Amino acid sequence: MILSMIQNDIARFVCVYFAVMAGFSQAIYLVKDGRVGVERLLHRVRLLLIAGFTGEVDYNDNYTDGRMNPFTQVLMFGYIMLVMILLVNLLIAMMGNTYTEVLTDSEHRWVAECANIMAAIENQCSAEQNYESRKKYAIPMITRGGMEELFLQIETSEVEVWRSQDAQDDEEKHKAVDEDIEKTVEEELVQKL
Repeated sequence: MILSMIQNDIARFVCVYFAVMAGFSQAIYLVKDGRVGVERLLHRVRLLLIAGFTGEVDYNDNYTDGRMNPFTQVLMFGYIMLVMILLVNLLIAMMGNTYTEVLTDSEHRWVAECANIMAAIENQCSAEQNYESRKKYAIPMITRGGMEELFLQIETSEVEVWRSQDAQDDEEKHKAVDEDIEKTVEEELVQKL
């Protein structure tokens, strides 16, 4: 799950982030604020990286003394809002979607393993025992040859109901065992008296 998140979600996020960062750094570089050259462009890229991931913008160094004109300030504000709110939420949504897909896949695997366990148990019993046991949980269907056969039907849309019924059955079994123990203890106490 973590590997698929890193390979897919974070890789896509990094691509989108670098595209947004490249666009905003070019825009800020092109705005006339008295700084020119490749070093200044790299300085703006570094500034945007720090501002985008940490939200740390040194207001005194950048906004006072006329170093950034109002349009540059609007660009910085837009960049910070876009990265910190929109892109981070996009990353969270992509990771949530990946988590849901992994969870759904694991539920399907769980159902398949239950069916495999049932098939393995059936393979250990005789054909007559299997047929009698299968009547308890299987659905009779007529085949094309006109013969009636028993088939197992699992509806994955009812997995939660199936699990809750399983849990209720377990609770009922535990209650029955507890009641039997209580009766045995009471009988032993009565016999001692």
